[in-house]
Amino acid sequence: MNEGSWIDLGNGPSPAHVLSKTSAHLLVSKSPLHARMRKTGEHEDDTTDDMDLGSIVHAMVLGAGKKIVVLDHDNYRTKAAKQARDDARAQGAIPILRAKEEVTAGLARRLKRNIEAHGFALDGVSEPGVSWFERTTDGTDEEVECLGALDHWHPRTATIFDLKIARSGHPDACRKHLFAFGCDIQAAAYTSAVEKVHPELQGRTRFVFLFCELFTGAVTPVTLSGDFRRLGEQRWQRAVNTWARCLREDRWPGYTTGPITIDAPEWAMAAEMTAQHDANEQSFQTGNHDEGDDDE
Repeated sequence: MNEGSWIDLGNGPSPAHVLSKTSAHLLVSKSPLHARMRKTGEHEDDTTDDMDLGSIVHAMVLGAGKKIVVLDHDNYRTKAAKQARDDARAQGAIPILRAKEEVTAGLARRLKRNIEAHGFALDGVSEPGVSWFERTTDGTDEEVECLGALDHWHPRTATIFDLKIARSGHPDACRKHLFAFGCDIQAAAYTSAVEKVHPELQGRTRFVFLFCELFTGAVTPVTLSGDFRRLGEQRWQRAVNTWARCLREDRWPGYTTGPITIDAPEWAMAAEMTAQHDANEQSFQTGNHDEGDDDE
């Protein structure tokens, strides 16, 4: 019996008890409280114009994703333009200025050509939803329901493709992005999901990140090393265990559960020692010391 299935996620939020790769990353990088508030929508909308641009390119390359709304404005300097942008976001769409539409479409076409030049064909299924169950490994043996949306699933080659729209596709920038945004957790979660839907692919699923550089259209394909993959699997499992416990106890702690003691920074201690030494040396060199009055 399969422990996962392909589904239509729709446009609404997922149920609060369901674990996603984003919640998992917040769990291990910040706290259960951060993950919970993100899940329930109790957080500030941190969408930026750059994020919109990335989402638009992402959708154009894959031919799937959120609806793109073209706005008849030259820029976002006016109140009307800002309101139109915010309204589009509120409706679950991605706004784009008409002046940037053709340039962005051209970039998307360039990226698709460069992806194909690397020998990858995005002719599988774009943005399939997947539902699956993970088991805790902390002795409780509980099931955790999970949901995700793959960027692109290529069943013929058993490959998961994930597009990362970035300002830089330089290998060093890719390395920093992968860990900073929990991409190792994402790879572990989605690989597990696919192999639960298709048990016959156990150990054969490939995960490829395609870093797509804005403006130039350069593409950098990236796979994780064995150690990086294992790190992601460990962090994903830790998130599963923590999520299950928080659900069971209905308790979502922040960074700490009690007072912590913080040491002074080493640089501050070293600076103070240097300052004291310099003050003592200066005192003796200038002769600013009390020799007492001469006796008469």
